[in-house]
Amino acid sequence: MSKLTRRDFLKLTGAALAATAFGALPPEDEPRAPIGLGRVMTWGVAIRDAPTLSGKVMGYKTAEDIVEIYGTGIDPDETRYNRIWYAVAGGYIYSGVVQPVANVIQAIPPLNSLTNLPALGEITVPYTYARFGPEDRGGWAYTLYYGTTYWVYDLLLGRDGLIWYKILDDKKLYFYSVRAAHMRLIPPVELAQISPGVTNKRVEINIKTQELTGYEGETEVMKTRVATGYGGFGTPRGEWKIRRKRPSRHMSADDGAAADNFDLFGVPWVSYFYGGMSFHGTYWHNDFGAPRSHGCVNMTPQAAKWLYRWSDPVVEVGKMQSPVSDDGTPVIVF
Repeated sequence: MSKLTRRDFLKLTGAALAATAFGALPPEDEPRAPIGLGRVMTWGVAIRDAPTLSGKVMGYKTAEDIVEIYGTGIDPDETRYNRIWYAVAGGYIYSGVVQPVANVIQAIPPLNSLTNLPALGEITVPYTYARFGPEDRGGWAYTLYYGTTYWVYDLLLGRDGLIWYKILDDKKLYFYSVRAAHMRLIPPVELAQISPGVTNKRVEINIKTQELTGYEGETEVMKTRVATGYGGFGTPRGEWKIRRKRPSRHMSADDGAAADNFDLFGVPWVSYFYGGMSFHGTYWHNDFGAPRSHGCVNMTPQAAKWLYRWSDPVVEVGKMQSPVSDDGTPVIVF
């Protein structure tokens, strides 16, 4: 297996702003410890004996399986847009269908301790459930995934004795309950603008290379791979501006730019630049470098958050969205 430097990994995966960059897999005769977790995002995903589609199938994983990641491998086929495979127990799994996740259980705040509500919350476990009421049984409305964001309105003692956050579905205007141990409240310092006062920011999206670059003047300050619109839903070329932003959005079919399953609760770090088309974090794939969206610019949640914080207009802490602005950060799609 070829050795992968941090720089190579970030370049290949487009996760230049991600918290985790997986290193090379140690030799088989060395002790191995997992360096990350991944959530399998689709059904019937093959584990192969080498980081390539021609590798022998050693087994399968299915949607919502959690795998321990030991390193990375590079597909020898240089024509592939995403050559990263994750080393897991038994072989390698294609990175495009595995979301890098963590499993961080949160301390429970005391009841009646929350102030300045609503507050923005983020899921910190691979997945959890939005329940119809505050109890850990019966059915659920949605599965909530790592890195997704929601508006928290209250802290509740459930009928099961557990503590729950009351969260808003901002599309249906309905409240659900989610385990407080599975969500953190995002502190205001994490929402503060990056490089405030800099007036010559701009974003460029290269459709051919599927790369997004952020500039301050002529200085490159961020670069990441993305997934733009596919086929008849192509991301429109031209010069635009970021007109409004929101840190969380339930996207569905009537957004006009929602992804293929048309019902995506908790899409994080949304920055609109052309009608309903936006930059946003993506939790339903990890496959950047080729068009695949319904017009939006899919990004890793970490990269989308950075862009959201860096660009104009600014969303006031505690507000669901920014005012519509004609003076937002310029966007050039070519």
